[in-house]
Amino acid sequence: MNKIMKKISILLCLTLMLALMACSSPQDPPEVEFTYIHGEDYYFSTVEDLVTRVDHVFVGTVTDMSFNVISTETGRAPTPECNPERLSLGRTYYVTVLTAYKGAERDVMRVTVDGGIKGYREEEQLALIQEAGAHYWDGVYRIPIEVGL
Repeated sequence: MNKIMKKISILLCLTLMLALMACSSPQDPPEVEFTYIHGEDYYFSTVEDLVTRVDHVFVGTVTDMSFNVISTETGRAPTPECNPERLSLGRTYYVTVLTAYKGAERDVMRVTVDGGIKGYREEEQLALIQEAGAHYWDGVYRIPIEVGL
C-alpha cells in the first residue's frame, strides 16, 4: 500500500505542476526602444575626390537585405566574451553590380550599415538582438535607426 501512495503522490505533484504552468500568465513582451543615430557623413569636394578616397564605385540593384548583430568593439559577429552593451544591430544589403567603375570585382557586393529599420520586420530584429544578448545596463533592448529613415 505504501508504494501505491508514493506513486499517487508523485502523479498528483506532476499534475499540479502542469496545471500551474498552464495557468500562468504569459510573460510581458521585452521592453524595446528605438534610438536614433547619425549615419557617418562623408564630404567630398569633387567627384574625383570621392573616387580617389573610396574602395568601390559601382551602380547596382539591391536584391536582398538581412539584419545582423555585431560587436562595436571588434566589428565582428558577437562571441560569448562580448560585452552585451557593446553589441549593435546592423543590416546588410546585397547589391547586384550592373556597372563597376572602381573595385566591385564581384557580381554581388555586400554593403553593411549600422542600425535597424523601424516598422520593418521588427520581430526579426528583436529576435536577433535577444539571441545575441544585446541589451543595456537597464535591461532594455535598443534598436538603433538612422535619423531620417
